[in-house]
Amino acid sequence: MRCIVHIRKSLDYPGMHFVLRLLPHVHAEENGRRVETFDSEGTLLQRLIGMGLPEIYMGRSFANLRAGLDAAWNDVEIPQETFERFGRVGERRLAA
Repeated sequence: MRCIVHIRKSLDYPGMHFVLRLLPHVHAEENGRRVETFDSEGTLLQRLIGMGLPEIYMGRSFANLRAGLDAAWNDVEIPQETFERFGRVGERRLAA
């Protein structure tokens, strides 16, 4: 499934907290997006790699996140099962 992957540094929490959003590419204007939150770069990186994003995307993106900028990738192929389970995984804190 083609998706938009968006990461931002969360201002709702002190320290290094990140919000990961996954939106279907075709229906990006809809509000049905799903969100997961992470309290470290390491857990965020593991999740992105587990979703199938190439590690080559990460270097500059994490530098941007540390500087307070967002990171986003358009038209990324995400397995359908990963998309369907996104935002509902294990004990990860979820945001609405």
